[in-house]
Amino acid sequence: MRRIVTEKPKKDWGDWRRKIPLEAFGEIVHLRDLIITHNMTPFLFFGSLLGWYRECSIITHTQDFDFGIRVIEMNENFLKAIETIEAPFWAERRLGLRNESLEYTVKSLKYHFPVDIFFLYDTDNFTYAAGQSPGLTSYRFSWPKIVDDEICAGELFNHFFYVPCEIDRHIVHEFGAEWKKDRPSRHFSWSSGAKNSKIHKRYPKFMRKQVEKFY
Repeated sequence: MRRIVTEKPKKDWGDWRRKIPLEAFGEIVHLRDLIITHNMTPFLFFGSLLGWYRECSIITHTQDFDFGIRVIEMNENFLKAIETIEAPFWAERRLGLRNESLEYTVKSLKYHFPVDIFFLYDTDNFTYAAGQSPGLTSYRFSWPKIVDDEICAGELFNHFFYVPCEIDRHIVHEFGAEWKKDRPSRHFSWSSGAKNSKIHKRYPKFMRKQVEKFY
């Protein structure tokens, strides 16, 4: 496993406006460790990966944190643990189907920000995660296929996190060539703003209880 080193973060004069305060980072580390103890590999993903690579930080205006886990590592004991977690997070929701689109959201009890845990699925040519709208539309977000020997480690606030090794290719595939340009979260649509998103399917209303559960 290679270690990817980014530049040290510069002073961010917008720290006081952070949606996720830096003092809450210990809770994210706690969740990372919970995942690892269940023999799974949590990647930084979506905006959390971009924040680490572009800013060596959590993007000031982002409202959530994202992990990705390859579905081939899915652990039944972890699913039970995440559904009954009590501190420092509580389980908020489960979306999607286990065989194609599973996602969990937990929320910080103290700081009230969500962490989304996406399971990653492989096809012959690419890796994807799914997101689901309240209207039961399922979106797919695809990346160059991630394999075992393309897993690296990156450092964020003196803690190691797993990241895809081909980081530039991964970032450009999702955010485009102008990924270094910051875009306020309030102007970014999670379902259509990314370069790698597309509608996969719309679940019928009778499936709502199968693809959507709030705890």
